[in-house]
Amino acid sequence: YQGIRGMVRQLSEQYASRYGAYPLIIATGGDAMLLFEDDDLIEQIVPDLQMQGIAVSVNHAMMTEENG
Repeated sequence: YQGIRGMVRQLSEQYASRYGAYPLIIATGGDAMLLFEDDDLIEQIVPDLQMQGIAVSVNHAMMTEENG
């Protein structure tokens, strides 16, 4: 738990120092809420982002087949 949170913070800080600004950080995955709901570094939590992406891809593929 603390290792994952620390890693995310450390990577974000390294990125920010090289980029010159903090990136938008979105926590994803089934444990994202458990890990990051009280973390002020995390902008948004989207537990099912992967599934949302798959749904978009499937819908796009189906629309392409219907029109092609």
